[in-house]
Amino acid sequence: GPLPLPAAPPLIEEIGRTFGVEGVAGLQGSPEPFRAGRPEDGRPGWSVGWTAIDTEGVCRLSRRRLRALGLPPHEERELLACAARLANDSGCNRGFKLFQKWLSKQEPYDIVIDGANVGFNNQNREGGHFQYNQIDMVVNHFRSTGQRMLLVLHPKWLREDADLGVTKRKRRKFDQISKGDTLDPLDCEEEDDEDGEGDVVYPHNGTTAAERSAAPGTALHMVRTWKELGVLVAVPPYDCDDWYWLYAALDSKIRGRDHVQVVSNDQMRDHHWRMDSARQFLQWQDRHMTRLSLQFGEDTDGLVELKLYPPRPYSLCAQVAEDAGAWHFPVPAIRSRAEQIQSGRPVALKEIEAADHHWLVAWQDP
Repeated sequence: GPLPLPAAPPLIEEIGRTFGVEGVAGLQGSPEPFRAGRPEDGRPGWSVGWTAIDTEGVCRLSRRRLRALGLPPHEERELLACAARLANDSGCNRGFKLFQKWLSKQEPYDIVIDGANVGFNNQNREGGHFQYNQIDMVVNHFRSTGQRMLLVLHPKWLREDADLGVTKRKRRKFDQISKGDTLDPLDCEEEDDEDGEGDVVYPHNGTTAAERSAAPGTALHMVRTWKELGVLVAVPPYDCDDWYWLYAALDSKIRGRDHVQVVSNDQMRDHHWRMDSARQFLQWQDRHMTRLSLQFGEDTDGLVELKLYPPRPYSLCAQVAEDAGAWHFPVPAIRSRAEQIQSGRPVALKEIEAADHHWLVAWQDP
């Protein structure tokens, strides 16, 4: 798997010594931020230094292109099984099993939209509220590209009397999911439904009279449009919508949509903790999450521009070049471990994720 990100000077120095170069940490910021190592058996030695990676993933010093490192197929299947257990660890979530059956009959998707996250983007402020037009802007963007998309929403956002305010609700607490196998929902016997879960219909319950009579530009008219376009799926009212868009995206990847993207700013930290698959999930997320921002004009309800930030063309992890002639190490710009211990305040994962990264490279000329 990916190596840990080096941040402390002793680890950086150890990397340099491995390639025959001393004093690597002190080279950072110098006019010539690299140093050549000793020749070996008449051949040029390794050079080690601080470099920059361009937008195409090419290293300025080694001239090698960094790679986008995805998960191997067996780890993707394991992650899909973990995602299913997020929603159905007990094997009794009939609504999710019906979703899996419905999804298996659909063509895989290029784009999966986390509707709630998009609707609340930039709304954590006074007067902020759920914005249907933000979702509509994202839907229209991907319609124009011709990509097959799935918009996942909780049914509370489809109601005529939806509460659109930004409210801080207590998250439901879940344990980590079981590590054992669960029944394949496609092979489970149908059970009599005693809780009304059998009323779940996919992809949704159809258009309502209120939606059909809604004026253009209103929330209900947008909902009707999404339904008529065939892009909307409503999750069961008792479930977390995150489980559904995550499962749909993983399923699409396994079924051949190698480029599938989830459009969301959600970091999913609580979910990958529950899956106990942090490394696999973060590596998958690095390749399949498109972030977004929505720019506003003076009128806060007047959207001006949608900006999408797909994954960089290379993975942010230590990696060796395909010709084995270069090693690249991302170094987060955070306090060293010694500084963290001295201050008594360890660096949180969120801070590491948000930090800028410098790149250390050891390379040999071809």
